[in-house]
Amino acid sequence: MIHPLILLISILLLSACSPFAPDITNENEPNEGGTSQSVIQEEEDPDENTEEPGHAGMEIQSVMQFELDLVLEEEDDWHFFYELEPDGFQATVEGAQPDQVVGDDAFTEVEALLTRLSVTTEHSITGIVSGVTSALNTDIRDIESFSLVLVTTQGERFEFAFEDLSGEDRLEDASAFRFENRLYSGETMVMAYGESEPSTVEEPNGDALRGAQADELIRQYLADMAFAYDMPLAELKHAMLTPVNIEADEVADFTLEASFADGYLRIQHVY
Repeated sequence: MIHPLILLISILLLSACSPFAPDITNENEPNEGGTSQSVIQEEEDPDENTEEPGHAGMEIQSVMQFELDLVLEEEDDWHFFYELEPDGFQATVEGAQPDQVVGDDAFTEVEALLTRLSVTTEHSITGIVSGVTSALNTDIRDIESFSLVLVTTQGERFEFAFEDLSGEDRLEDASAFRFENRLYSGETMVMAYGESEPSTVEEPNGDALRGAQADELIRQYLADMAFAYDMPLAELKHAMLTPVNIEADEVADFTLEASFADGYLRIQHVY
């Protein structure tokens, strides 16, 4: 009988609207004087030449949690935070004004930003970052680090984070790599290696490899697998899961992490 891991190597070588609209009330007092002008830029006409869907915007009523941290070269850093609570919400914006903005004013800024974004599986990390930089009138080339977390009222979670990435960093060049999928069945698939940890491959059926064999398998997988930062998340998941015989709709928690010489990447989708 062919061992499942050997079969896997052979395969590798061959190739949300919310169901409810919560009543949002604020127990925080707004800033004295309020914000005189929104920091969110007016939307320009969409690029009709792009193949990726545009940013139709999101309603804040469909968002349970939103957090954005943006560090730019030689410019102000940005921090947006919003969380829906049983008796209201918490909201904070930093970078828009000399002082921290909270309460109703922060809610208005977060709401305005969300109307300029769409975070779905049909969007790529590049497209989402471009939507943010367009809304904040910043340049994607000036980003040192980026972190966005969105949790919908339906429980779907998106996380995109990176630091000092050129957009050309290849997964096969990562100094550390972890690809983990938790299935609805309760099983887990893991591929991982690091500078101080032995390479590991764990299959959903419980079979596992360690050390040199696992490292060879992972390296071959990364070399053969199509990956690009401008791939919509749905296509990226399909490209990474198909070689390991897992369907995207079987996965409850998809997590990818990679460290490079000067950078870091993390993508997570939980549904």
